[in-house]
Order: sequence, then structure tokens, then C-alpha cells
Amino acid sequence: MLITSAYTLIYIPTLIDEEPNFMTFLMTDMILMVTTVYINYRTNLKKEIKRKSWYIYAGLIAAAIDMSCLFLSLYTHWYYVIDELNVYHRSYMSFMTPLCTAFVLAVNLINLIRHRRNMPLQIFGSLCICLILPTVCAIYQYFNYGISYANIALVIALINLFVTVMAEQGKNLAKETKQSDQMAIDLLLSQIGPHFIYNTLGTIKHLCHTDPQKAEETVDQFSVYLRGNIDSLKTNNLISFDQEMKHINAYFAVEKTRFGDQLNTAYDIEESDFLLPALTLQPIVENAVKHGICAREEGGTLTIKEHTEKDAYVIQVKDDGVGFDPDQLQNDAGKIHVGMDNVRERLQMLCNGTMTVSSEKGKGTAVTIIIPKKGDGQK
Repeated sequence: MLITSAYTLIYIPTLIDEEPNFMTFLMTDMILMVTTVYINYRTNLKKEIKRKSWYIYAGLIAAAIDMSCLFLSLYTHWYYVIDELNVYHRSYMSFMTPLCTAFVLAVNLINLIRHRRNMPLQIFGSLCICLILPTVCAIYQYFNYGISYANIALVIALINLFVTVMAEQGKNLAKETKQSDQMAIDLLLSQIGPHFIYNTLGTIKHLCHTDPQKAEETVDQFSVYLRGNIDSLKTNNLISFDQEMKHINAYFAVEKTRFGDQLNTAYDIEESDFLLPALTLQPIVENAVKHGICAREEGGTLTIKEHTEKDAYVIQVKDDGVGFDPDQLQNDAGKIHVGMDNVRERLQMLCNGTMTVSSEKGKGTAVTIIIPKKGDGQK
């Protein structure tokens, strides 16, 4: 992807005392092509490209022309000739290789400068060094032949680029890890808010006096619920649908103790032998109970359905609560929808799944999740 040490041979004196290496000249053009493609990739890394820029075509065409002339030179002696003493001499078209190289260098340099904002400053500087430093040293070598300055410059430029790219990758990895950890923490905090814990503990305290057996059962279900939330922080692996439903049932058992007949549930599960990210349904169910069903004086019913299509598992969580304006889900930056946003991101990241929300005020809300069978969601 970088300018090869063949630059050295472009500017060597007319006569050398060894057989020229044809592959060195050929590799010059091949490296120029790879350099052009790589620089075009780096300059367009942060935006969607509908069509390739003219820079890549200009660079590839120039290198291809020089390569073609080089092959023809084996028979026509356009670039060089070898006399009876096996000594290499430049020919009348030997200027083509440095000319094409200079043209490709200029095109790539212009491309870098024009799109410098699309890459980190360190990468931009390293690529400029890889383009300019070997060329400057090759020109100097033309007048001071003896030491391969271009090769030395290329090695320095390559080491510099390697260190810069590795540092960038390490920085990006640390950033992604931090984002993943923060996402898990945000999800956990959104799931076990203090009000829910206080209300549950208050309910258990009351049951200790009125119904000790029920209090014991509630403590067991509450511990299952908390353990499921905390365990989700320890892994990004997918879990079974049955395991997710176990967690939801524990939540329902706790809430049923608090709200009684106000909270009803219904299930219509066609298939449960598949995987999904941990805490996928839990935030959806909690939002439905807290902001949908329990917002109605008479309560309501939450229904979880699952049906299998040819290429996907489709899960729907539906309530007949108060409903809401769908635009609020996009504009509300509060804590209510943190869990929902995390679910959408984790579905996309871990199993290429999708989530859509539909709602109507006074009629309820439906959340539909689609998990492709060919993705990580299939056992």
C-alpha cells in the first residue's frame, strides 16, 4: 500500500554494473496501484461512497500504462537495453516510469490534502511522509549516488505508518470497549431504578406482616430478577429465548404482587429454540407495564407473541395501555427510553436484528423484534 523502494531505481545513473531486476520495476507499478487504492479507502473511510472518485481511476490508469510499456520494453527496448557485456543502459523512453510515478504521487497527494478531514491527523501525516520522503530522498540520491537513501527513507516512513496505524487501532478498540461497557451500565441502571427497588422492598416488608409465605416467594422472584440483570453485565454472549422469558416471568411475579388484577399477561409462543441478546425483552416489558398499563386506572394486559417465518424469528410485545406519540420516542432524551435505545443497538450489533415501535394514544403500544435465522440468533 506504500511507495516501494523501486523509487531508487527510477533515479539511478545511466550505467550500472549489474543486471537490472525487471521485477523491481514491475513491483513499482503494482505498489503504486495498491497505494492509490489504499489512500482512496482512507480518505473515504468516514463517509458512504456511491461512486469512486477520479483520483483512483487516474492513479490506476497511469500505473497500468507504465506497466504495459514495461512489458513491451522486453521486446522493443523502450525503457532499457542490455549490451553484450550484460550491462544495463537506459533507453529513449526511460523517462516514462519516473513520469508516471510522479503523476500518481501528485494525484494521491492531492487526494490526501483535499480529504484530510476524513482521517485522523496522525494518519494523514504518516501517509504524506510515505509519499513524499522516499521521493525527496530518491531525487537527492540522483545527485549523490552510492547510498540507498530512498530505501532508508522508505523504511523510516513504513515504521512510522505502522506505529501510527497500530496506535489508532488500539485507540479505536479502547473506545469501542468503553462504549460497550457504558451501554451495559446504562442498560442496567435503566432496568433497576431506585423507585422499583424501593417499591418492591416496601411490598415485601408489608407482606412479612400479612402473608409471610407470599413475602418469601416475592423475595425469591426478586432475587432472580436482580441476578438476571447483573449477569447481563458479565457477557455479551447471546442467551436462549427461554432464559429471557424466565427473567421476564420473575419481573411479572414481583409486579403482580404489587398491582394484583391490574396487571395481566398472555403468551402466544410458537418457537423458543433460538438465541437473542440478554435483556432484549425486559426493557420493553418494563416500559409497557410502567408507562402503558399501570398508567391506566383499570390496568390492562401485556401480550408476548412469537412466530417463526422462513428466514426470521418475529417477537411482538403488545399492551393495551395508554399509548403515546411515536415521535416522543425519538425526541425524548430522558431516562425512560435509555433501555429501548440500548435494545435496538444491541440487537443490531449482536445478531443483526431490528426493532420497530408503533403506538396510538388511548389504544396501546406494540414493539416488534425481528431476529434473522442466518444471523447469531440461530442456534
